[in-house]
Amino acid sequence: MDHHALAAHNALIADETPPLPEDICALCSAPLSIPTATSREVRVHCCDCFGRAHFCLPCLHQYHRLSPFHRLLRWNTAFRIWEKVTMVDMGLVLHGGHGGTACPHKLCKPCQFVMVHGWGVLKIKVSFCECARVAQAQTRLACPDDNMFQGGTKYDHDEALQLINMGLYPASWEEPRTAFTQDVIRASSLLTAQGGLSTQDFYTFIQCTTNNVAPECVPDQYRQLMVSQWEFDYLLSCKRNAVEPSHGLPSRMLVVLCPACPQPGKNMRPNWDPAHQVYTRYLDALFYSVDGNFHQKQRKKPMDKNDVALSEGAGYFVDSSDFAKYMDGIGPEEKEETTCHKFAAMGYGGHTGQVTGTVALVCQHLTMLPSSMVDLKGAKNQRAVDFAVVTGVQPYVGLRLLKLYYDIACQYMVHFLRRLRKWDKLLPGLRTVSTATLPEVQAAVGKFHVYGHTLACRTFQSPNFVPFNGRTDSEGSEREWPFINEAVARTQEMTSGHRHDAINTLISDLNIRQVHKMSQTLLAKLVKAEKRLALTTKYLARVEKGVAVAELVLWKAEEAVWLGKVVDIANHKELSNPYNVTIAALSVEATLSEIRTDFSAKGDVTAVGMVGAIQGMIDLEHQRRDMARAVRAVDRSKKRQRAAITKKVDDLLLEAELAVDAYNRYISPLVMQVHNAVKRQLLESGPKETPMTLPWRDAADDKACRINAPKSITEKPLDNAHLDALVWSVENVTLYLPSMYHSLIWQHPAVAPAVQIEQWLREGQANDALDNLRTHLTARYSLRDLRRQGQGPKHGKAVQSLAKAEKKVGEEAKHEYRRVRMLLRVLGMDEDDEDYKYLHDEDVKALIVEEDQYVLNSNSKEESWLWRNFAFIKRQGSSTVRKFYMHRMKPHWFRSCANRVRWEEEVRLLQEEMFHTAEMFCNERAVWELRGEKQDTVGRPAHAVYARKQAHRYLTLLEKCRSYFPLARITVVKQLVD
Repeated sequence: MDHHALAAHNALIADETPPLPEDICALCSAPLSIPTATSREVRVHCCDCFGRAHFCLPCLHQYHRLSPFHRLLRWNTAFRIWEKVTMVDMGLVLHGGHGGTACPHKLCKPCQFVMVHGWGVLKIKVSFCECARVAQAQTRLACPDDNMFQGGTKYDHDEALQLINMGLYPASWEEPRTAFTQDVIRASSLLTAQGGLSTQDFYTFIQCTTNNVAPECVPDQYRQLMVSQWEFDYLLSCKRNAVEPSHGLPSRMLVVLCPACPQPGKNMRPNWDPAHQVYTRYLDALFYSVDGNFHQKQRKKPMDKNDVALSEGAGYFVDSSDFAKYMDGIGPEEKEETTCHKFAAMGYGGHTGQVTGTVALVCQHLTMLPSSMVDLKGAKNQRAVDFAVVTGVQPYVGLRLLKLYYDIACQYMVHFLRRLRKWDKLLPGLRTVSTATLPEVQAAVGKFHVYGHTLACRTFQSPNFVPFNGRTDSEGSEREWPFINEAVARTQEMTSGHRHDAINTLISDLNIRQVHKMSQTLLAKLVKAEKRLALTTKYLARVEKGVAVAELVLWKAEEAVWLGKVVDIANHKELSNPYNVTIAALSVEATLSEIRTDFSAKGDVTAVGMVGAIQGMIDLEHQRRDMARAVRAVDRSKKRQRAAITKKVDDLLLEAELAVDAYNRYISPLVMQVHNAVKRQLLESGPKETPMTLPWRDAADDKACRINAPKSITEKPLDNAHLDALVWSVENVTLYLPSMYHSLIWQHPAVAPAVQIEQWLREGQANDALDNLRTHLTARYSLRDLRRQGQGPKHGKAVQSLAKAEKKVGEEAKHEYRRVRMLLRVLGMDEDDEDYKYLHDEDVKALIVEEDQYVLNSNSKEESWLWRNFAFIKRQGSSTVRKFYMHRMKPHWFRSCANRVRWEEEVRLLQEEMFHTAEMFCNERAVWELRGEKQDTVGRPAHAVYARKQAHRYLTLLEKCRSYFPLARITVVKQLVD
């Protein structure tokens, strides 16, 4: 690296090499002399010509009359350095027309211009072509009475137009004296759209490029650049949409449409009409989200009342005059009581300013809908949202179905139709709205926002469970706002019209980007959807294996009724929620009761005694743990507390003796018999070493059985001799359980009943531990919400204390499950058991069983192992246990079925969207080709060439469809493209 760095360093310094005798002109190859202080020789080389070529003066002028903005370096004989100069310093005058040469009809002196180009700002003389004026004067002399010259000439803006023909753009239209190269304006616009660079920062860059030592000396043309970029972007938008610029353009004329969404008359199948039922309705539905953006503000300042956007009503903002008429005529906002939370979107938030934000509609392919953006004044309100929705879907009122996603759809849709009926009296006065009668609107809450709603909304309003939503997350607007918000720092200072046009230009750029990569996007989604559909189908089949056919028929019938009603918000109050668990987990108490009942019914008194003995030991295990905690919690300075805890420890030791007696009565004799039998068997089998700890387990036995004990939770000493002694006596209470014996003991058939009883009880413990984990996760989310509900250090400390305690509870619950699972492994459970898997930390974080534990994108991940396989239900001998698991399985089946159906819908939607995309490109190509033919017919060759250029662009996009879509096995699309 050092060698290359040194060589590169020397090469860079070589650029400063002074004039050499062997230098020659790059064009005429004439030798160049070395200038001296007494000679008039000039040595110049160009920084922007390839190879930093040296020129003689005649060649320099000849070559650079068409490259007037190249940066030059001239040898300064006084300081013996290369100094920056421009072609203006070399005597260049910029001539309009005639290929850069002077006009033969030179009538006026050259005008002094400030020219802003890609390399900086310079003052240059511009000589305009006078041929048109001379011809006009000659015509006037020949026809003095011709009325065509009355009131002015048709060359009123001749100088400005000549600048445009030279690749420049004038800063004004009457006698312009400042101009920008079109490349500079394009670069500024592109950097603004792609990188969020403000025009002011861009012009600062231009100033520093001109003179980095003293940029403040460079003429400030920032305001002129702002206005010129505003006009230029508008004209380019008109050019791209084949629209002649004028005031009062038809609505939605300067927009970029989404090719994957249904566009009536452009990209839909011939049989999409409602009279045909070949394709289901949702395939021809428009999916769009509604959202507000309170970052898109406008500062409160004096505004010009006559200021309007150049693209008024023709872009993505609604027509301002129509919106003003609507707000005046619709009446005041009706405050609606919420049945969910008090959302800021319902007017419960506080916002102030000239414009406090915007509301807009974004389709699921991340393109903004035309005429759907509304400026808010104050908090978001239903009137503004209604106007955005109605105007935004005007081109789609002929569809069968609209799928609306809104973060407060549960409240917004309650009186939606009633509010629309108020529009009838306003329609005659609105230019851009023809009807307020919309197709069927099915609404849902976006997957990100739905978890801020009540538990009922998380099912009735979730796209995961409501039919015909595919796998759209319905949060497209949340992805678009960050790109638009990059421009907030500059748009909030603009006038209203300029702000609208600037945002329209930015959104068009975002939409174009989505259009250009639509083929890749749809293919990637389809590949994922097909994979997920196969996985969810396989998983659902595994789930249904554990369900009786009759039960499954009932569930499917209930699901069909629920799906038919949930799409109408009026039915939600009457609907039950089959997607939520309605029964608690089977606890230790329930398991113990069931086991005792079964054994009592069989008349097995010994087994009932075993159950009591083993349960007594398990209870003692819990009491020992709880007592140790209680001793550690005692205030060592309080004598009464120490005396009370000592009494409790003594009582525990007495209970331990009773538990040991019961264990010795029912189980120890069996263990002793097996122990003796095993020792005899080991002696008879040959020179095999008898385990030293027999009949108890040891580390070698655990290792042989592949049992890994979880890490224990260590506690610090109490620094109190009496309390430490109490803790020691509690922790050393003797416990006897089948899981403590060596594998040679518990695997013996004679001990099998006791082992089976402990295994059943331990499974109940495992269920309790998992329920504690679920409670811990719920409490963790509750603490997160609680943290947001208050302020101040006192509140923060209280929540922090609760969070610390909750974290300890969660860690103990994880440790308890892992400990119990280890004991189940000792009792013979397989390591890969489907019901009680090893609990990793990521399993705890993704423990998805209850509705309030679901998070965004949960259905795109693998299901939690806790509810992955229900085949074990058939193996349960207890009817109560089977009933419990069936209650638990029902909502899980509903969720699994919904997950599979959503992926199936997604596959079908993507296939239809691929058809739409290819058909849209075909249609646009044909439209532009027809425009080109018409322009040729009327004698406008430049317009015809541009039309053919646009047609070729859509051909390129169509070829991308040809290369991507066949891989996805989209037969209909392949036939269309071919």
